[in-house]
Amino acid sequence: MRSLDAASINDALRKRGSVDESIKPIKQGDFVCGPAFTAKCCPGDMLTALKALDDISEGEVLVIDGGGITKFSLFGDLMAMQAKLKKVAGVVVDGAIRDVKSIRGEGLPVFCRGIVTKAGTATRLGEINVPIVCGGIIVNPETG
Repeated sequence: MRSLDAASINDALRKRGSVDESIKPIKQGDFVCGPAFTAKCCPGDMLTALKALDDISEGEVLVIDGGGITKFSLFGDLMAMQAKLKKVAGVVVDGAIRDVKSIRGEGLPVFCRGIVTKAGTATRLGEINVPIVCGGIIVNPETG
């Protein structure tokens, strides 16, 4: 899959493989490929994403279902440092992130719907490694 372009993959999936076009990389030219490790966050709360970073394995892609809400950040530079240390393949957030300059400096491919300065809360735990919706498509976690 790494050698194919996104448009070809989308065509092969009968146009069912693309997330909403408003989810974009924070650094032009970035791409991500790997098994999904999912986090279904409670609205405006990043606790589930934090927990997912504890449990994720090397080479996996953290896919965060933030419900498309862009009022609060669900991912920031400290989380990016942790992801980079764990050799995570990349992060996709259906929601907002913050600390873009620092995240770019980590060299971690990150995709998101929006960028804000206000951090979300960290008080409510959602679900980890369950099927989620990200950018309008169902993402199933790697389970084996």
